[in-house]
Amino acid sequence: MTAATPAGQIRTEVNASICEGIHDRMSPLQRTELARLLEERDSDGTTLLNRLKKPAKGPS
Repeated sequence: MTAATPAGQIRTEVNASICEGIHDRMSPLQRTELARLLEERDSDGTTLLNRLKKPAKGPS
């Protein structure tokens, strides 16, 4: 996907560079576990990542 503006293109390149740097510092096990958050789903189809993003319930 190409950004529509020069600023958008620069932002795309910077974000790709940041992601690549993070990926390169992760171990193979960390990469596997990160991918698992998107692949594994609960019985209702919700990914593990979506479960992690869910806000905590209020105190009781």
